[in-house]
Amino acid sequence: CTGRSPVTIDSRLVDAYRALALLSAHPRIDPRRIALLGFSQGGWVALWASQAQIEHRFLRANVEFAAHAAFYPFACNVRLQNETAMTPGPVRIFHGTADDWTPIAACRDWVGRRQAAGRDVSLVAYDRAMHAFDVPLFAPPRRWPGIFNPGKCAIIERPDHAFVTDDGRPLSSTSPCVTRGATLGYDARAHRQSIVDVRTFLDEAFTRR
Repeated sequence: CTGRSPVTIDSRLVDAYRALALLSAHPRIDPRRIALLGFSQGGWVALWASQAQIEHRFLRANVEFAAHAAFYPFACNVRLQNETAMTPGPVRIFHGTADDWTPIAACRDWVGRRQAAGRDVSLVAYDRAMHAFDVPLFAPPRRWPGIFNPGKCAIIERPDHAFVTDDGRPLSSTSPCVTRGATLGYDARAHRQSIVDVRTFLDEAFTRR
């Protein structure tokens, strides 16, 4: 939340794909029906694991994720190289319209660019729901003034795989697009509906396998 972390996105992706390999070898688990579900920064992992180039880099099993579900994910505002080359599994984003940490507008754009390329990607929006709308700990909503907030940044992956903001510089705490502060708030209505929506999504995804 400060903008600095010893845990990188690469290490999280390694964890996700190693978990896939472990689960797919379990005798009581159908390897064709393993989905990846992530929340906030975990949602970032779920989104990036749906990208063909990421899977090619990290996958060590003989199976793929059957589906990717991301709740209010980070990194919708990141444009990857070859971003419309995706894995076969469908992607769903579950997001609140009042999220001021990972704004829904960037995720609408993320989805729109991939839908235009014919990918099975969509977004489920919950009216007036905030970041962490499924976490009862944040009832009533709480404003965290010191949180590192890159939600208004436009981040681009260059051909050399470096990530820069639209001013051509690496993202940092001093980037003009970065603000401080975000609100986390529980929404019981959105929480209940999201459980139904995720179950429906996974049932449909697993039925296809």
